Amino acid sequence: GLNPALLKAVHEKGGWDAVNRLYDDWPLSTEQILHHEKFFGPEVDEPLEIDAHDMIDKLDEVSELCMSDVIGELGIARFSLNFLDRQHLDAEGFAAGWDGDRVIGGLMKEGGKPYYIWMSLWDTEADATEFANGMGAILQSRYNPEFSKASIKTTAPVTRLSVPAGPDGEALVIREGNCVIVVQ
Repeated sequence: GLNPALLKAVHEKGGWDAVNRLYDDWPLSTEQILHHEKFFGPEVDEPLEIDAHDMIDKLDEVSELCMSDVIGELGIARFSLNFLDRQHLDAEGFAAGWDGDRVIGGLMKEGGKPYYIWMSLWDTEADATEFANGMGAILQSRYNPEFSKASIKTTAPVTRLSVPAGPDGEALVIREGNCVIVVQ
């Protein structure tokens, strides 16, 4: 369904005809549903596409792509609620500034171990930093139940964070500019 605030804004802008046109010109992302000004504002903010095959082509150790999907701003916010609330971090701010993402999963060539890689693009470097720091906190709390938010400085720009992940090896959070890559 559509966000009631979006429907109200579309109706105020163009009446019921404009609401009916939504079925022909559907929002392209949950970001546009959550922030209706990004759907029909002066500058429409369309999500950036990330091609799974371009991601795979850069990785020699990957043998098989089993899944590829977009999480979106709403999915990221919902996902983060389970972890960030425990750390008293801002789950809504964690997803704000989303500009596109793609998560892929498959099997490694050597040993057939499963992997996932999540690449996300953000409106600004500050948005990317907030997401990278939040993902660092999530991964650390997942693999280390004793983890405390105090060990993540939410204002420091994470560029690379390695989290020991038990028998699974390590999890990585890498931020470069407005791009964040999570590898597990």
